[in-house]
Amino acid sequence: MKSYFRSFLLLLLLLLSHEMHGKEIILVTYDYKSDKMLMIKNIIEEKLLVPRKLITYLKTKSPCLKNKDTILHICIKENNEKIIFQNNEVLRKSFKSFSRK
Repeated sequence: MKSYFRSFLLLLLLLLSHEMHGKEIILVTYDYKSDKMLMIKNIIEEKLLVPRKLITYLKTKSPCLKNKDTILHICIKENNEKIIFQNNEVLRKSFKSFSRK
């Protein structure tokens, strides 16, 4: 029961942050739809249960260009993933509840 409550708090915090700052929560950019991209999509949506409306998938020729208007930016280029940007303060506050036991 606690894990559902913590997950709810995390998503609520992410939603509020999104509304207040107008930022994308998770941005996944890629150069082509590869197995790696589909795997990351599966992990984010099905394993972590992040709602689809909090994630933006963007196919582009230059997927690893930095975008600071997001909380987490994951780049997939030539089937290799890389975290381009993460807002540590927001992520730390969001996941703080998970570190308490």
